[in-house]
Amino acid sequence: MASKQPTHEDLLFEQGKEIEEGRSKLFPPKDAGTVIYPLYYEVPDNEFHLRLGASIVTQPAAIGYSEPGMNTNPRVPIRCFPHKHHAGEYFVHFGIDPDNPDDLGGRVEFWVGDGADAHGFTFDKPATIFVPPRVSHLPCVFREVRKPFIHIEWLDAPIWCQGVVVPTVAPGFSIEKPLTKNTPETGKYQTCFKQRVEAELPVIPAHKGKSHIILQHSMKECDIATDFMEINMVYGSGFGWGLGDVIVYSDRQERSLPHRHNVEETYLFIGTDKQHPEDLGGTVEFWMGDGIKEWEHVINRPTFLKVPPNTIHLPLYIKEVHHAFVIASVLNMPVWGGNNTEEFPKRRQFKTRK
Repeated sequence: MASKQPTHEDLLFEQGKEIEEGRSKLFPPKDAGTVIYPLYYEVPDNEFHLRLGASIVTQPAAIGYSEPGMNTNPRVPIRCFPHKHHAGEYFVHFGIDPDNPDDLGGRVEFWVGDGADAHGFTFDKPATIFVPPRVSHLPCVFREVRKPFIHIEWLDAPIWCQGVVVPTVAPGFSIEKPLTKNTPETGKYQTCFKQRVEAELPVIPAHKGKSHIILQHSMKECDIATDFMEINMVYGSGFGWGLGDVIVYSDRQERSLPHRHNVEETYLFIGTDKQHPEDLGGTVEFWMGDGIKEWEHVINRPTFLKVPPNTIHLPLYIKEVHHAFVIASVLNMPVWGGNNTEEFPKRRQFKTRK
């Protein structure tokens, strides 16, 4: 039997609204002492292909290391061990200071693999780690927290599926002795780790002083990656994506236009104010569809938005900002690919560039 065609409301999940209305999709609690969760999505009866969580890290802690006293979320009566899934998983860490995009705000130690293949990464700059399917991972230790920073994880599956628990940590891991450098310096999982390099990131001149790209990750950075990911920090208004602006790459120029993909894309709108996790920090207009089916979403809470395959989407317009926030997009293909159009929404009230 054919599945029901989703409505625009089905595609939008507002985390702040869920908090206020007391529904059950928020897990763990929004403030667990060590981390504050502005956004969490796991819906087993939905067709979304991602299970995701975004949190603000506020103090040192460990995930996947469950000796007494080390549980990062004491309100949830479970122990978290290293484990592996049938699907790939991404872990992303970045700072929330718009003036210092290269500063993570702390130091993270993350382990991938087990036995002789185990690889430990330590970093204090924004970074992405891709864990391939059926590869054990964790512990993840927030060794230092000088300033709050964001921790995002997403699994290429609609619900969390632990698969196989690995009840022992990697042989090189020590909770008492932090890594001082990646170990080994080269190895089986070296390409799974990518730190921010500003010179490698594209620039949109029209966004100067209002937004910048924090991270991009794709098959170009990791040859076994399954998704294309981009994360942007927003701290100004009156601009957007899909308005016709020029994008400058190291080897070419393109335009940011409305487009469609033949796969699903997911947008995350994440607030950075740990005192008000239900507030996005601004107001965003997100357009989807074309012609008589064009639809405008107005977003002002931490939100998860699904764009179905072959659906025209954008512009995304930043109408107002009162606190810096994050926009992340995850495209379900290893490199970016899509078909642009110069047909803009008829009902828009902002300017576009032909």
